[in-house]
Amino acid sequence: MGKMKEIYMQVMHANDGIPEEMTIEDIIHMQELKIYEWQEYEREKRKNILLNLEDAEEIKKVELTEAKFKGYLREDFDEREQEQKRLAKLYKN
Repeated sequence: MGKMKEIYMQVMHANDGIPEEMTIEDIIHMQELKIYEWQEYEREKRKNILLNLEDAEEIKKVELTEAKFKGYLREDFDEREQEQKRLAKLYKN
């Protein structure tokens, strides 16, 4: 039996038929997740979408924060470096 036919049969048995809204993409993703029951797959798919949205929002927050403080952090570093050089010269003399 071919691989797609096996997956099709697993989905068909788990759902008492093939859900109307199912696409080839869904079948492939179900195989990757090893989830063949449609309702369970839909829950997992929604959960992944929400996690991806939360990750994207978190990344955006970090990028905005870094951009906001980038100048301040660099200036502070430069000032500390200059102060350390000045103090090093003083101690050498």
